[in-house]
Amino acid sequence: MSAVKTPGRVDWIDFGKGFSIIMVVLHHAMAEEPNTPFSSASLQTLDEYFIFLRMPLFFLMAGIFAAKSLREPWPDFIDKKLLNFFYLFVVWALVLYALTIAIPYYGWGLPTKRLNAIFNLFTTPPVTLWFIYALMWMFLITRLLKWIPLWLLTLAAFVLCLAFLDPEILTNKPFPQKMIRLYPFFLLGCVLSPWLQRVTVYVKPWHLIAIPLYAWFCWALLERWGLNSV
Repeated sequence: MSAVKTPGRVDWIDFGKGFSIIMVVLHHAMAEEPNTPFSSASLQTLDEYFIFLRMPLFFLMAGIFAAKSLREPWPDFIDKKLLNFFYLFVVWALVLYALTIAIPYYGWGLPTKRLNAIFNLFTTPPVTLWFIYALMWMFLITRLLKWIPLWLLTLAAFVLCLAFLDPEILTNKPFPQKMIRLYPFFLLGCVLSPWLQRVTVYVKPWHLIAIPLYAWFCWALLERWGLNSV
């Protein structure tokens, strides 16, 4: 039985989204449970290499489809994008807080040092939900700066990103640091969206050579220059 393709869907976009999700799941599996039978030195190394791809790829994909929303009237933009992101983030953040902090503390008397985390929800979002909150801000900032040419805004964002590559900068504010480092990729998706949708028909299997080239690039960043994860 052949697979049914949903009209309007683009294969490479779906593959990209799926790949980024797999990489994020791998990262959390390595970070949260590093000593389980699932963990291994090879997977740890693989996860380190993907630090330069998983979240930039995710925000690049989000930027590719942001153009339509950014052109909508403000009431529609707020309702369809900002409020949706805000609602999704707040609901799941409260659920996460209840299940992992409040209930274990008040219900079972388990000790915790994060009981006041609920008051820092919008300054220090949960590590598993921060990207939803970041998307809300990226859409809003891009819309507010719509008067700036998109290519110029993207260039300025990359310059700012390079200025904050030093891990000692903003170390006490990880969410702003992530925003600064990843916002350029969202903008890059916006800029490249028309071009990417035109060139997809020219993608060939031999283009997979980019994978080992990417692996070498990650090795150089990690081993030679010692850069940290975004």
